[in-house]
Amino acid sequence: MLPLAAQEPPHDPIFSPRRGSGPHVSRAFNLAMTEADVVKHCTAKDIAISVIEALPGGGTRLVCLNGHGAAQIQAKLKARIIEGEVRREQFVRRRPQW
Repeated sequence: MLPLAAQEPPHDPIFSPRRGSGPHVSRAFNLAMTEADVVKHCTAKDIAISVIEALPGGGTRLVCLNGHGAAQIQAKLKARIIEGEVRREQFVRRRPQW
């Protein structure tokens, strides 16, 4: 066990560990919506999409490009957010990185 001075403080999921203040909002959401409906909603609300993928069990995984878009999704689509773990397909990059 580390001496008390060397131990890290307990993790607080409400506050971002990088900035130390302000609420931490995840940019990733699993939504009970089709991919087309998610794209339509994001386009209408001017929310930038970083990654979008269909979930094998139904629904869509959305990763917003920034925290502002994530906050909008969390507020407007709260009833459609899938809570808990979901099964995802293995990610395969469509084109090489080089």
